[in-house]
Amino acid sequence: MRPLKLTMAMFGPYAHETTIDFSAFGESGVFLITGDTGAGKTTIFDAIAYALYGRVTNERRSGSGMRSDYALPNDPTYVDLTFEHGGKTYNIRRSPSYERPLRNGQGTRTQAARVCLTMPGRLPIENDNEARQEIESLIRLDYTQFKQVSMLAQGEFLNLLLAKSREREEIFRRLFGTHVCERLCRVLRERADRKREAVEQMSRDMIAGLSELRLPDAPNVESAADAQTLLPAAEGMIAADLERASALKSEIAAARADYAAAVQKKAEEERTNALFEQLDAAKKRAEALNAQSQTADTLRARLKTAEQAALLGDEAAALTEQRRRLIAEQSARCCCGYVYANAGYGESTTDLVFSGYAGIYENGEALA
Repeated sequence: MRPLKLTMAMFGPYAHETTIDFSAFGESGVFLITGDTGAGKTTIFDAIAYALYGRVTNERRSGSGMRSDYALPNDPTYVDLTFEHGGKTYNIRRSPSYERPLRNGQGTRTQAARVCLTMPGRLPIENDNEARQEIESLIRLDYTQFKQVSMLAQGEFLNLLLAKSREREEIFRRLFGTHVCERLCRVLRERADRKREAVEQMSRDMIAGLSELRLPDAPNVESAADAQTLLPAAEGMIAADLERASALKSEIAAARADYAAAVQKKAEEERTNALFEQLDAAKKRAEALNAQSQTADTLRARLKTAEQAALLGDEAAALTEQRRRLIAEQSARCCCGYVYANAGYGESTTDLVFSGYAGIYENGEALA
């Protein structure tokens, strides 16, 4: 923060409006205020501190106590500060509370304290708490730290020198904005602690592991130094173990290959047995079909015989029917001869009839 212009009116010993143009002192921001005792040097510091924080550097006085004793009843008291920060220009105007006469001249009233903070690109802030918080956020210093660092009035630099290390650290941290560095240091410190703990754990594990090794003529391992003396022998044992492990891996690989071959051979045998079983089943089915074929031939022969018998039966029935018709015709002729004999045609007719009846019987069996 670099002050550019300070205006004081009825403030402390300054009975009239007084303006100090700090920009005339150049861009350095560092300058010396000197003068006789009582000339108003500290009041300049008080005006700047009061404009920013509403408090003066002298803890025994308040802002309202800074109204000039030379002010007339209607003269206003205020401090107006224009300053530059971060390449931007800000202005703050603050007035303390004081008594002023009423317009009718009957008595007085208290003029309330006022503040107005003007910032680029934002609306003015006229609330005292909000203005103070904005100033602290902008400058990164509260009133006490600002008074110790920026406003070293009348030997108060000694307070900064005598402050505790933690207080000075906090002041300089906020002044120079080293919070990022502090966080970085904290992160690096935490990482270093974790790495250190990991190394210590590895050392403990190494000591424990070496303690379990049965090395010939090996002393007790109680520290990392003892572990270092045993490392060559341990490395030799590890190399031998690695060779044995490699040999075991080869044996395991060979055993796995033999196992795979045996499994494949067993699978082939199972497939062969399955084929033989299928062949036996096929043979049984063929025998069954052959038996069924013989049975079918027998049935076909029987069927043919039955068909032939049926044909013969039909012929026999036809012959029987034909014979029956012949016998019926003979019977009819016999009956006709009998009638002729009864009519008296002689003995020959009777013989004919007899002969006709004789034809009805053949081999002692009646045919009709």
